[in-house]
Amino acid sequence: MYCAACVRLSLPNDSIAEDLPTPMILGALSTLFRRKLISIRDDELQTLDRDGPRALNFMMSRGLKRIRTRFWAALRTLLFLVFATYYLEWTGAGLLAWVIFGAVVTVVIDLMRQILAGRWMLYSHSRLYRAEEVLIVASSVESGRTSRPAPRPRPNVLVTLAISTACTLIGLPIIWVTLSRLGIANWDTVFANFFLPLCMIVVAGVRLVRGFLGIQFAKGATVGSRDLCLDSDDVLDTYVAALLLSLLLIPFGAVGPLLVAYAVTIGRLAWFGYQWWEQRKIAAVLQRRVYRIHPNATVSRAGWDDEHEAD
Repeated sequence: MYCAACVRLSLPNDSIAEDLPTPMILGALSTLFRRKLISIRDDELQTLDRDGPRALNFMMSRGLKRIRTRFWAALRTLLFLVFATYYLEWTGAGLLAWVIFGAVVTVVIDLMRQILAGRWMLYSHSRLYRAEEVLIVASSVESGRTSRPAPRPRPNVLVTLAISTACTLIGLPIIWVTLSRLGIANWDTVFANFFLPLCMIVVAGVRLVRGFLGIQFAKGATVGSRDLCLDSDDVLDTYVAALLLSLLLIPFGAVGPLLVAYAVTIGRLAWFGYQWWEQRKIAAVLQRRVYRIHPNATVSRAGWDDEHEAD
């Protein structure tokens, strides 16, 4: 469900089939499959020229900010793992529990967003989808191509949230039972340190309050004029990676969960860093086209804010 402002641009001109947004695990499942190539229509070129400045504004003020936020959050998690390992002396199982706990809190916050501000979520993701389509066309045109991947179905917020919730309610017990039977983790090894449950309570409280305040901030404006998007669209990768890596690292014994916690966090950090880099590349390409077609265009914080009724 996450935007889409990430399009591969470093490929040769005849590799158009690869010109797809980098997919988030849940939000864009359809991007995991190859799309049929279609010719770029005249109306799509007109849309690109008309909406290019707004897509650029949207990307510069919101898309890049959103991926930066995710990147820094992953970096803070990694730094905290280092601190907890050497200074708080948490066990490997405790560190892994901390990483998975962060994913659970994210899903809870998204459920709160959907319940309290479902319409704001719908329109925010509608803009992400519209920006994605403009960026795909821009990438193809600026690369000298006449074809583009066929549009993917518009992601459904409720489906994404349902999958995230199911992974939490079903996947979490599976991970716990699996690790317990393998002797890798149990209640005592996870909560061996007093500061782990204390930190969980504090962090969960802070994140829930911030999430609620973010909902109220978004609802204080016109529907769709302030972003309120899912953050749990990449929760599945945390659960799956934690389970698979735990199975692969059985020979490491008690050290295994520690390695899993660090591997999952570093992997997410690298993924968000890659997305950030790709978004900056597509921003440069789109910016050149926008300023060539609209020499007097300026980048502001606007981005279809006044068109929520059109979605």
